[in-house]
This record gives sequence, structure tokens and C-alpha cells, in this order.
Amino acid sequence: MEEWKETKIPGYYANVEGEILKVCKTVNRILSGSLREGYIRYCILGKHYSGHRLIYETFCGEIPENMVIDHIDGNRSNNKLNNLRLVSYSDNAKNRH
Repeated sequence: MEEWKETKIPGYYANVEGEILKVCKTVNRILSGSLREGYIRYCILGKHYSGHRLIYETFCGEIPENMVIDHIDGNRSNNKLNNLRLVSYSDNAKNRH
């Protein structure tokens, strides 16, 4: 069974597979998001959120200043938790494919 954990946005949940779920009284649905420069982002309540950052923060906590979330495999749209890691800007630049 998938583990869904509430994000910092009430009513929105994330799982380790990199999906975002909107929970409503009438219907629950997994959001599709949109691509921007290869990254998945979500427009929630009029604000844009990067999928990889939302997933990481939900399961690992706040992202410290001067740190970024790196996609280990270089695929910007692969937001599975096991593909995300916290790195410095310089380490992130070294991983570019």
C-alpha cells in the first residue's frame, strides 16, 4: 500500500513515487502537473510548486538555505523520493548531464 503524507499545503498529499494527490470531500485525484524546462511543477491555489522540492520537503524536511534538490539520475521529471538528494549548488552543477 502506498504511503501518502500530507504536504505543507493542507489537503495535498505526496507519496514516495513522486505523485501529488488532492484530497477533497467529493473526489480525490492525482495531479498531473506541467513541465517547465523538464521539471514537473504544480499550480496549487494560484501558486507554483516544483514537484521535486515538494516531494523532498514532505518526506525529509525543509531544504536548508544554499542547498538544492538534485535528481540523481539526471531526469528532471523523475521525482521518486529515492531519486532525490540534498546537495550544494556546486555539487548539483557537477551532476548535470
